[in-house]
Amino acid sequence: MRKTRTLLMTLLSLTCVMSACGSDDAADSGPACVETICTPGESVCLDNVAATCSDDGKQWLATDCGAEQGCIAGSCTNRDARCVGATNQSFCVEGNVRARITCTDNGTAVTSTNCDLSCAGGACREAPCEAGTTVCGFRSIAICQENGVSWTHVECEANEVCSSGECVTETCVPLSRGCKDDTTVQNCNADGTGFVETVCAEDESCIESTGQCEKNLCSPPTDTDGNDNTDGADADATGGADGEDGPPREEDTYEPPELEPLDTAFVNVNGEKIDFTSNKGANYVVADQDLRITMDKGQTKIEISISPIEEFDVGVFASSEASDVSVRIFYHDGSPLVGMAQFRYQSVDYLMDLESFQAKGGRVKGTFSGTFTEDGGATTIPFEGGQFDVKRNL
Repeated sequence: MRKTRTLLMTLLSLTCVMSACGSDDAADSGPACVETICTPGESVCLDNVAATCSDDGKQWLATDCGAEQGCIAGSCTNRDARCVGATNQSFCVEGNVRARITCTDNGTAVTSTNCDLSCAGGACREAPCEAGTTVCGFRSIAICQENGVSWTHVECEANEVCSSGECVTETCVPLSRGCKDDTTVQNCNADGTGFVETVCAEDESCIESTGQCEKNLCSPPTDTDGNDNTDGADADATGGADGEDGPPREEDTYEPPELEPLDTAFVNVNGEKIDFTSNKGANYVVADQDLRITMDKGQTKIEISISPIEEFDVGVFASSEASDVSVRIFYHDGSPLVGMAQFRYQSVDYLMDLESFQAKGGRVKGTFSGTFTEDGGATTIPFEGGQFDVKRNL
């Protein structure tokens, strides 16, 4: 998993050849396949995996950047020494109770913040604190001392993360990627406490080394010597294998299907643009008539709830106008949270334009803007230019 590898799809390709590819009645025999899955030479980051498309466009050549490096623009780049093993995490500077740094860009850079009062558990917090209070960093716990004005810090073990104020054994390597089975993606979440599973579409399969669903190929990818990666002997001129006679294979006679649109989601929070990279999707809870739209980038995340709304309805919803439909937008900036809280901020006003709300498997699209608060509206953070175009999963 942590070395460069070629993404072989031999079994998938054989299945495709026997069922749908190269047949006049391909449309009636099952899900279609595609000739390529990527643009030759294209480079992308899949969390901390750098992937480059092969020359034939049939496979991703993937490299896990590991703990010492982070993936930036499709390449592995050395991380700042303070951010090794701590992508998108924040820390208090030792010896300076008000200084805080945040590892950004997959741990390759840091930003610094001067807290108004104090820094604890990687977050700017009010002081004094309540004696015995604990807050979580990523792999550390901050505990308020008996005097109520300072914090002590306890580092977790190398294989532990902080959850609910205590160090627990991590379930998986944060942001590692893989497959639960041939049709289910199983990627570790950003804090290492569990997996995020995604079921591939009927015409897709999970690729172990990149942890993502890819379209089934009509023919297997070629290796560096120009040979295909199909198991078994090469077919002879009559279409048979191992010297056996057999009918020649027919050429493909159908048009490849149009590729599914890529999910996109971004927003500007307090003037800084966030391009969300994972968990982008929409689910509809029929019993509650609640449409939930999610988007993550590491531990930074937004969830939008539109309720009650009839399935397939669209429209413009604003907090300034009376409506039976309520829109709630939750935001978390990645800082430690107390207790079972999932988000630090919630919208106090909003403008939401839901442009598309299609059936399961279709698209949910829209724009959003407004302000967030964490203290009931006493202070606010503006967000604007938000857009989402995601697949409806449920």
